[in-house]
Amino acid sequence: MRNENEEHLQYMTPVSSQNILQLADELMGQYRRTASLTRHNVVITGVGDDFQFNEPLEWDQQYNNYDKLFQFINANPQRYNARVQFGTILRYFKAVKDSHVELPTFQGDFFPYIVVKQSELRKAEILFTFTLNHLRQQNYSSEAQTLSLKIQLPGASQKMGSPFSTPHNTYGEALQILQTSSFEVFLLTETTKKVVFFNSLGWTKSHLVRILVETPFINPKLGTTENGDSGIFDGYYELVFVAYLQPLALTTYEIQREEDRKRVTQPNHNVAVSASVQCRNCGYNINSVDQQSYITMENDEIAAYFDSKEGLLKGITRKAEQLTTKVNLTYGKYDTSFGSGAYLLRPHINSKTNLLANCRNESGAQLYVVAGPVMQEVTVLCKDLTISAHIMLQGYPEALSAVYLTNSVKPQHSGTKFGEFFMSFQTDLETREKSFNDDSLEATFFTDTGLAVEKRMKVSRLPYEGNMYPVTNYAFIQDEQAEKRFSILVDRSHGFTSTGSGQLEAIFDRRLPYDDARYLRNKTNME
Repeated sequence: MRNENEEHLQYMTPVSSQNILQLADELMGQYRRTASLTRHNVVITGVGDDFQFNEPLEWDQQYNNYDKLFQFINANPQRYNARVQFGTILRYFKAVKDSHVELPTFQGDFFPYIVVKQSELRKAEILFTFTLNHLRQQNYSSEAQTLSLKIQLPGASQKMGSPFSTPHNTYGEALQILQTSSFEVFLLTETTKKVVFFNSLGWTKSHLVRILVETPFINPKLGTTENGDSGIFDGYYELVFVAYLQPLALTTYEIQREEDRKRVTQPNHNVAVSASVQCRNCGYNINSVDQQSYITMENDEIAAYFDSKEGLLKGITRKAEQLTTKVNLTYGKYDTSFGSGAYLLRPHINSKTNLLANCRNESGAQLYVVAGPVMQEVTVLCKDLTISAHIMLQGYPEALSAVYLTNSVKPQHSGTKFGEFFMSFQTDLETREKSFNDDSLEATFFTDTGLAVEKRMKVSRLPYEGNMYPVTNYAFIQDEQAEKRFSILVDRSHGFTSTGSGQLEAIFDRRLPYDDARYLRNKTNME
């Protein structure tokens, strides 16, 4: 089409007798690489994308060009050993079945272009079903009809010209109806306030709850009382407790003010009551972070070690096995090039910038260490980057066996405003194996596909983006000889790669000033 570009920003050229051999070879090379990922020899590939076929002329051009290539490939069986044709989804699955290969099946919901977590949408869907049927059973027909109309996302059909923003905005409208934020400030003008939690999973879970309140003299109650932690929030306190949630059920906790509780008199009211708080460069007159080599957080399952100057993870010990994994966590940014955008990843990997470099002075970054009966936490604030790591001291064993990391980048300065923001974990695991093509050793790692786990091996001849793979739930590396594994679980999709032995790297934010000529016609901001 006129003014439409292909992968290398060159103008499209029609298939002709002069270029048909080259184009056929390239097309069959792509098909064979795709076939190598399956257990059979049948390949299906889409023609175009969701921004294609918006003009009648394109239908004829796509069909005529592909038809010429298909006829050429089918007429040269000795060269290509393949048969290519137009088909349908039904024909594809029939051909797969005829190959007598048993394939696993996957059923579920798929939400493209969604920034919010898919689990939140599942919760909203289940709650909507519960609520709607409850209203119908109680003969509240008008209320049920109103709820149904709201959840059907009014105006979505008119908005579909903006495919990236519409699903997020409209699903957000549905979520606002069925759930509220757990981080609002609770002003306890009354003695008791109720908080309702919903567990959409089919099993019991322990969940760390964090709520800002205006008084430290409170307790969350459900049968027995759980102790709470408080933090520094400019006049507010953070209540932290573990909620034990039954499967597919609503659980109610009561946040209760304790008026008759003996108030402890302290010279500085910013200091938490039941949690010890240390900070450095924070502007508060409270205990400073100790200058030892490491900050240690531990519970019954693990011990985690953090650098006392930068506050970054340095190692994890599993107590039951007395197994320690050394970790060097770094945060950085790659500059981006023209042509990199929402669809294409093209970073300048030689332009790596350390996001904590500006905080490497004598006193280090702004650092908070909070330790209480429910959790322990290390928080680092450096310019535009906020990093928080915590472990739980209460809950089920699976909840205690992990270090929870939260990252937030809000770049304002010109040097860090745009780029591919990444976090890199360098461990002491040996994760190299012999390459498929020669005897060289290449880094290996594993990623999930939402259905299965795939083993990935770095291909040195490919650029950085060629070794980047999508992760929907988790990625890990393992050392077979040492019998050690290092796993990272994610709450939303990220791109992962491994550039060397014992290393895992994830792109956790993208802020790009360019459009990649893939019809989005806008810069990329993954905030």
